[in-house]
Amino acid sequence: MRVIAGERRGMRLISPPGADIRPTYDRVREAVFGKLQFVIAGKTVLDLFAGSGAMGIESLSRGAAFVYFVDKSESAVSTVKSNVARTKYEEKSRIIKNDYISALKLFKNGIQFDIVFIDPPYTSGFYEKALQTMDDEHLLKPGALAVLESDGIPDIQLKNYAVTQTRKYGKTIITYLEYMP
Repeated sequence: MRVIAGERRGMRLISPPGADIRPTYDRVREAVFGKLQFVIAGKTVLDLFAGSGAMGIESLSRGAAFVYFVDKSESAVSTVKSNVARTKYEEKSRIIKNDYISALKLFKNGIQFDIVFIDPPYTSGFYEKALQTMDDEHLLKPGALAVLESDGIPDIQLKNYAVTQTRKYGKTIITYLEYMP
């Protein structure tokens, strides 16, 4: 696994040990950031269910202003810390070890996100609850983009989100939602 483009292009990233965490494949990240390439600079990003932190680190490499990484797994948080240190992005990031709902409630002090990556365990059903919590806590700027990674199209029935695009890459499905309060 490597950083695809930007100032840290080609740098190797490590993956958490074991089969519980599934890092986003390079070709999927490349496709996602191809879509985001003209909107990522200067943005505040949330990498929810961060795993290896590859999505957030790719964001920083491509010019994001700041990234918050959230994961409850000790091995994932340790891996994110290692990857952030090896890419020297400590000053542009914060790593939070907590479950996603508790972590989202920590942000209600005025932090709002422009882009959110949501990649929970595929069968967890956490997508809609995470999106609803972000809406309830006013964590997204109007027009914010949520990028969901799954193995099927999540059934999102929330009034303030509109699906703008869905793409399939092998078994991985990326769903883009725009936040419109």
